Parts: sequence; C-alpha cells; structure tokens
Amino acid sequence: MSSMVSLSAVEDRVLTESISSPPIALIRLGLEFDRQLRLLLAVTGWLREYNAGDPPKAVELLGDRLTPELKRSILAFWTGQVQPLALGFGLNLESIGRDLSTI
Repeated sequence: MSSMVSLSAVEDRVLTESISSPPIALIRLGLEFDRQLRLLLAVTGWLREYNAGDPPKAVELLGDRLTPELKRSILAFWTGQVQPLALGFGLNLESIGRDLSTI
C-alpha cells in the first residue's frame, strides 16, 4: 500500500470538512502542506534536519528548490492562517505533525 494520498482525496477531505468546520479544514490543509514539505525534504536529504509542524524551517531548508512565490505563499498561509487558528483551538501543530509523520 502506498503512503501517497491523492490530491483529490485531500481536496475532498478539506472541502467536506470546511462545510462543518472551516477553521479545522484550514488546519488540516496546513498539515497537508507540512506532509508534502516532508516528502520534498526526504527526497532532497534534509528530512533529518526538520521538526514536523514547522513549515518555515522546511522552506529554509529547501532554499532555492522552491520558487520565491511558493515560499511566500507557504509562509503567508502558515503564519497568517494556520498558526493563529491552531493557537485559538489550543493545538500544538509541531506535536500533531510529529504524530502524523509516523503514520
């Protein structure tokens, strides 16, 4: 069984969840960003340097492998949407990210 989740499955989960709880859907989307960044870090050999749940660190580690626009988008989404929502719900994204990285 592959550990890859299809984009349409992720989209379906986020869209379905957004109907009942838009903030949780945004947090789920942020965690999916983190998962995808972990895959990129694994391919580039930087995964051991990364603490799950810290996309700004992933962006730093990936450096020029990401376009400037993608870097800005990831950082803006994470710091402007996901982190404030998670804090409002009392969630520790680093802990959740670490838990999810073992799945």
